[in-house]
Amino acid sequence: MSELSPSSATFWQAPLGWLGVSLICGCCLIFFYQRVPLAYRQILRNARWIGIPYLGLLKGGISPRLMGLTGIDWFASFGFGLVLLGGVLVLLIIVRSMAAFPLAAVSPSLAPAAATDPRSYRNTRTATALPISLVDIGAEEFHWAFLRSALWEIFLVFPLLAPQAGYWAAWATVLLALPEAFRYQATFSQRICKCALLVTTTVLFLFTRNLWLSWLLHVLGWSLLVPAPVANRK
Repeated sequence: MSELSPSSATFWQAPLGWLGVSLICGCCLIFFYQRVPLAYRQILRNARWIGIPYLGLLKGGISPRLMGLTGIDWFASFGFGLVLLGGVLVLLIIVRSMAAFPLAAVSPSLAPAAATDPRSYRNTRTATALPISLVDIGAEEFHWAFLRSALWEIFLVFPLLAPQAGYWAAWATVLLALPEAFRYQATFSQRICKCALLVTTTVLFLFTRNLWLSWLLHVLGWSLLVPAPVANRK
């Protein structure tokens, strides 16, 4: 039988189905995380964060507009959105200047250089970690946008939640993403930074509905707050 049955077609065209698939895969990955070789952990995370939302978009089960991919109000993004982004970055810079994050996740080969010459460590991190951060953070933001979009459409079904469906979906996404934010980071300071960026990018998205602007804030904020190389994460 080449065509999907009506029930199967409805499942794959509904956001609840894609949300369920993502959550099941996420729970399996968290449960078996320690058994996965280090070299494949980030690959598996990115495959789930990108693959499931992408298939949902292709099948029509996820709205690209609600994800912040299309229908963007660029006037609001370049107006209030950039002002908000700038204010958050200034706050993050102040926090970074006042907080001393440990270099617990620094690889042994880089630790002596970091202790003797901070500039050499910073240059090494910038050259090697930033391209990886762009991809990894982009995948994570894409996943968060997918969760918001799926929950948004689900909440529209409920009369009490429908008027503020986008608001409730955004904060429900924060609750769903928190376990991963804690599980996938190597140190306590990284977990705190990831949770802070989850909240700040959510606030930015609520005002701008722009995934690209949230991605930019996430990349800049992570680069400012976290000194440890991405390649040596837990």
